[in-house]
Amino acid sequence: MFHCLPLRKAILDYKPANGDPNRGENSKELEPGPNGTNTEKDMLYELHLLFKTLASNKKARGPFNHRRFISAIKASNALFDNDEHHDSHEFINWLLDKVHEDFLRNQGARGSADGNGVGANPTSPVQDLFMGKLLNVVRCVTCETTTRREETFFNLSLDIEQNSSLIHCMQRFSVKELLNLDNKLTCDSCLTRQVATKEIIVGHYPKVLLVHLKRFRIDPRTFQQ
Repeated sequence: MFHCLPLRKAILDYKPANGDPNRGENSKELEPGPNGTNTEKDMLYELHLLFKTLASNKKARGPFNHRRFISAIKASNALFDNDEHHDSHEFINWLLDKVHEDFLRNQGARGSADGNGVGANPTSPVQDLFMGKLLNVVRCVTCETTTRREETFFNLSLDIEQNSSLIHCMQRFSVKELLNLDNKLTCDSCLTRQVATKEIIVGHYPKVLLVHLKRFRIDPRTFQQ
């Protein structure tokens, strides 16, 4: 995230509407809230402090104190409040969602303070940079009825194939799938289960594409890797 220059600039330029949103906490390490319970933190502000430290560090290499950031993660999400190994894909999804929400919350607070309110469709740098659109196309082979459903995405999960390139994996992502077993389509026109094709098309690519490379493939018939 730090090496994505537009996102880095947006986070470094971030100014909370009401000062430090995590005020009252120790500046070196955030502690659990009253009665030992964790309190959700403004992760956008914590990233702002972390990026500010990294950007102002004159050394090309060397350690830095990240305990406050780790404590904020543990306080905000109970799933990460332990020393176990966690999935990086799950973590980046959560962190981007949280930063997106914090950007919108800060915009709302600023709009209320200024008396101007917030626009009908507020956006954040996370949304502007990483959000794309997928088009799910399902076609009944019998009656040729086609349904299309659009959805947003912030990263693409791609299967890895041996001795292949990233471009090849992205092309394989949109290959048509034949639904002819237990996954047959319940067609609204035929009123029965029918063989169909399913295709996922990238309708709109984001400015910055995040790619999740799957290390394992699950057999849908045996549910084994």
